[in-house]
Amino acid sequence: MALSSSTTTGNLKTLEAVVEIKSSADKVYSLISIEHHNVPKASSDKVHDVAVHEGDWETTGSIKLWKYTIDGTVETLKEKVEIDEANKRVSLTALEGHVLNKYRSIKIIYQVIPKSNEGADHLVKVTLEYEKLNESDQPPNNYLSFCVNRLEAVVEIKSSADKVYSLISREHHNVPKASSDNIHDVAVHEGDWETSGSIKLWKYTIDGTVESFKEKVEIDDANKKVSLTALDGHVLEKYKSYKIIFQVIPKSNQGANVAKITLEYEKHNESDQLPNNYFNVVVNIIKDIDAHLIAS
Repeated sequence: MALSSSTTTGNLKTLEAVVEIKSSADKVYSLISIEHHNVPKASSDKVHDVAVHEGDWETTGSIKLWKYTIDGTVETLKEKVEIDEANKRVSLTALEGHVLNKYRSIKIIYQVIPKSNEGADHLVKVTLEYEKLNESDQPPNNYLSFCVNRLEAVVEIKSSADKVYSLISREHHNVPKASSDNIHDVAVHEGDWETSGSIKLWKYTIDGTVESFKEKVEIDDANKKVSLTALDGHVLEKYKSYKIIFQVIPKSNQGANVAKITLEYEKHNESDQLPNNYFNVVVNIIKDIDAHLIAS
């Protein structure tokens, strides 16, 4: 599961994501709160070194220096840690480093949420609080993706939430009609159009090149969520794993219907680019579907 949102309070803005974790909630919390020296072992492609600058590894208010690679570039960060044991929350406030050349302020907040019942997964909520240098600056989506290995967006939809959900879950054969500039063909490889676990073959154009994509669909009607996991195709030549998740959220009160779009991926090498081009195509497909349903 991946949920995301973006909010603004004055000049302070936030990006958020929620990540399911299968390992021990206590061990994850320990690593992100008082065992930062072990992060390079756990995420060696991204984080190269963490050192204490003032204080120690375990005390709130301590200051640490990080060296990491993002978008193929090595950067450094000096941060002050705040540890909230009662809520299993850890905040890292940037004091110096490359990120403050791009944003006036930035704070990373992790909160570990143990599972609420036996069938659920533990969760980690990741929040980036930031203030832009200029209003025209882009939000730090690449830094959020660095933290959670996913890209996320929320798209407002004007058409029926049920119709959008039906098309992206059980009517994939109609997607080429709705988004003909992007999608050229969809065919069933195993199963059928309507059953969770079925496998389909897609043909699409990205960056002027025709590619193919074999995926396995998972349909969650209770949450109006659809996941497409890559099994084969051009995208797996560029990324080790790749999953697209759509979730349609009907409007509450006078709000709008929205579609949450999540792209989960794993790079072959940390220097590889983020799959922004694929993400943009997926977002545009949802917009095309919405426009198609309005027109029809």
